[in-house]
Amino acid sequence: MDAVRHVLAVLMVVLTPPAVIYWLVIHPFVGFWRRLGTKPSLVILWAGFSAAIWGCWQVRDVLVGRDLGTNLWLFVPGLALYIVAAWMSRAVSRHLTLRILAGVPEINAAGPGRILREGIYGRVRHPRYAAFLVGCTGIALIVNYTGLYVMAVALFPALHVVAILEERELRARFGGDYEAYAAEVPRLVPRLRRG
Repeated sequence: MDAVRHVLAVLMVVLTPPAVIYWLVIHPFVGFWRRLGTKPSLVILWAGFSAAIWGCWQVRDVLVGRDLGTNLWLFVPGLALYIVAAWMSRAVSRHLTLRILAGVPEINAAGPGRILREGIYGRVRHPRYAAFLVGCTGIALIVNYTGLYVMAVALFPALHVVAILEERELRARFGGDYEAYAAEVPRLVPRLRRG
């Protein structure tokens, strides 16, 4: 069990920061990426993403932090959170293609695309980020390493900034249609009741 916990912890600290950085590089500079073109942009972005993974791998022991041991009182709620996140991710995957997950609509200047309003996107504007936050918190509780707690806490403001930057880009792309959607649907935490 300790080896599995450690591998999960390493995967999280090696992959999560580069994923957040990827979106922090796309959204504020979307005009630059569109002018550059889809293929060159993706090559540069994926090269940077790969370099960030390599950099995190080099300092993985520092990022993982101290092992606090297996704790059943943390494992059970962590597993519950992870199951909720997996359900949310499945609901998101019904609407997002690999092309969308890679950020192609943001950097492709051909056509504005469309606003997703169906399914889980009718309940929360950024279900992918919400699922990621819930899942990372769950994994932090399951693996019980200090570095993952720090990372989980840091993800909340980081993904909030990513969501704000993404919304700025969506407002520029869709105008009043996105404003109306944003007024109806909460950003990360769904309302208990519609209306």
